[in-house]
Amino acid sequence: MVRDCLYIVLTMDCERLFSYPNVGGSSIEYFIDVVSSYGFKATFFIVPEAAYKYRDILLEAMGRGFELGLHYHPQSFRNGLWKNYLASYSYRDQLYQLREALNDWDMYLGFKPRCFRPGNFSANIDTYRAIYNLGFREGSCYIPGRVRPEWYAVWSDSPPYPHHIEDIDFLDIPVTADIRFKPSIGDPPHLRIESGSLEYLKDILSWWLQHISSIDTPLKTIVAMTHNTIDYSKGSEERYKLEGLIQAIIEVEDMGLTIKPSTLKEVHEIADRLPYRI
Repeated sequence: MVRDCLYIVLTMDCERLFSYPNVGGSSIEYFIDVVSSYGFKATFFIVPEAAYKYRDILLEAMGRGFELGLHYHPQSFRNGLWKNYLASYSYRDQLYQLREALNDWDMYLGFKPRCFRPGNFSANIDTYRAIYNLGFREGSCYIPGRVRPEWYAVWSDSPPYPHHIEDIDFLDIPVTADIRFKPSIGDPPHLRIESGSLEYLKDILSWWLQHISSIDTPLKTIVAMTHNTIDYSKGSEERYKLEGLIQAIIEVEDMGLTIKPSTLKEVHEIADRLPYRI
């Protein structure tokens, strides 16, 4: 049964980078090595410039079951043609920018993606309607409880569970966060690999599992995130934390939940098979 499964979505935001050791393309490759060694997969959210630079690595990963989606920062697209955060723009401007980014991404990777994540989690209802009209059907668009008005990213009252956006067929699967913490400014604890120690990450995981089990959510997910700006080479601290988090997730099966490494598209397909809309 779906209620007895735990769908694991590991994600990496792939930014445009120049030459730094063990990050950029190397970070992506090391991340793939770790995730694959445990039988997991992941979703890469990729800015157009990174789609061009890391094309071969990313397409090879897709061939192994990884998912590729669009990541978009206005300030880094086309050398900063747009200066502000995405949700600061009107629907028309967002639609225009995102269409341009999507076309570039398609030109570099050869297809149009279904999933999306905005840079800095800067989004609003205009963003959702724009991406839906461009063909996107799922995303991981926010951290529940984030309050960053300077980035136009205020998610203080947003649900922490997978859900469709209003009346459109777009499923948002938020980053896993400890929603007991409600900062007036900033972020609650959340599953960003580079944001704290392994114990910090495991504490978030433990609380979240207890929470979703206690209320018996119909579709149980864990969404962790990281960036290709992080060193995942052998012996690195971040690799140790990534491996430790995956191992802790695997141990969840002792709680009676079946682990299902998943892409966002796969989670959406499961949601669509539920007897009611979430």
